[in-house]
Amino acid sequence: MRKLIILMFISASVARGGFERTEAGGRAQGLAGAYTALSGDAWGMFFNPAGLARLGSAEAGFFLSPRPFGFSELSFSAATAAVPVPFGVIGIAGSRYGFSLYREESVSLSFGVQTSLGDVGATLVRYAVSVSNYGSASAYGVNAGYSVELESAFRMGFRIRNLNAPALGAGGERLRESAAMGLAFQPAGEFLVTADLLKEPGFDPSLRAGAEIVVASAFLVRLGVTDQPSEFHAGIGVRAGFASFDYAFSLHEDLGPTHECSLSIRWGGGGHE
Repeated sequence: MRKLIILMFISASVARGGFERTEAGGRAQGLAGAYTALSGDAWGMFFNPAGLARLGSAEAGFFLSPRPFGFSELSFSAATAAVPVPFGVIGIAGSRYGFSLYREESVSLSFGVQTSLGDVGATLVRYAVSVSNYGSASAYGVNAGYSVELESAFRMGFRIRNLNAPALGAGGERLRESAAMGLAFQPAGEFLVTADLLKEPGFDPSLRAGAEIVVASAFLVRLGVTDQPSEFHAGIGVRAGFASFDYAFSLHEDLGPTHECSLSIRWGGGGHE
């Protein structure tokens, strides 16, 4: 049964061009991935590169999902770093998914900048996949994003992933393209509600929604839901000056639980608020 489930995941990933898992960050996962309208941290480049534009200090982080649904063969890890420069914010990131027989890796370079009309950003991603006894292939994808403050408590974001329609290898396996629109509402610094609507060609739109509340000066609690697939998410965050730790738990309606976490460090600014 174990081998069958692993084979199912790999087959589904290959059938859709691979790279089904491209998003990272403990805070984002606790919010069910509803992160398109959020900004101000290095993990935003996995969701909307425009979110980098409001990063006020250098940041680096590491994310780990060691046993999704209880299977180490589906492990996913990522690292990110971003630094403000005079003309915007530059970020780099990398991710790794799978095991020795099937492996997906990505390396990305992102840029975000504030403008008078809102924040804009772009990401160049190198995708690489290797399959034991079958070789490897790679491709380059381009992501673009935009975010804007509508009112003092509302923020909206848009992003397009793989807008250049990249394809892997000689067989021309297209990597999945998607678009997302997000809205975040934060009436006070202690409370946040966020929602994303995602659309991929050939699939119905899917909804993600999450909420975050500060229950103590350095302790946060999160909840989230998705409808495709149907999952419940929850998480906590701990802030300690220049460092933050975020843990996320998700429960798939059929496949069971997943535990994930990330550690981030900031320097050259005010730390985590």
